[in-house]
Amino acid sequence: MFAAVSLLVFMQAAPASANWYAGNRRTAGYGVRADIRTPASQPIMYSGSISSWVSTEDYAGKWAQTGWYFHVDDYAPMDYIEYFDSSGVHHIDDIALHSFNFWRPFEVRNATSTRWDLYIVGTKRGSSYVSQAPPNEVQVLSEVQGSSSNQLRRPSFRTVQFADSYLTYWNFDQANWVENSPYYVVSKTYRYQYETDGP
Repeated sequence: MFAAVSLLVFMQAAPASANWYAGNRRTAGYGVRADIRTPASQPIMYSGSISSWVSTEDYAGKWAQTGWYFHVDDYAPMDYIEYFDSSGVHHIDDIALHSFNFWRPFEVRNATSTRWDLYIVGTKRGSSYVSQAPPNEVQVLSEVQGSSSNQLRRPSFRTVQFADSYLTYWNFDQANWVENSPYYVVSKTYRYQYETDGP
């Protein structure tokens, strides 16, 4: 189970729903960043949400995550941060509306042994406190909640990178592809540049 399985649980009145993922991850990193493009046009949605994001996860199931989401009742994607505060309380904060077919850079970067900072377009938007000192697993994925009939409509990822212990960034060098049917990675030619789609 990946870090951000509960992206919109506080926004949905329905019981917990299934989640599907597609994208790539790396077993260890001190940061993760990517330019992420929203779908070219509004997807057909049946319930729940779709999202694309960068994230880190620790052994205790805490994470730091930022990206965009689109909920079944929304008219445009929304940029957000998802984090645990210093008391261990889970939060999701909406940051700004995000147009369809638009690129935006997202980053999660280690700051101290247990603090990860979250950036959107180079601006720090918050911090998440986790239980494990880095390096931690880093993930760059699309996620679908609620219905496996929800369309992704090819959100795109480019310059998918991880940070080493000096916080120098490198292109993803592992092919740990995640594809929960009916969602998939369109092309696996490059580990650091891809699209997701389905169903």
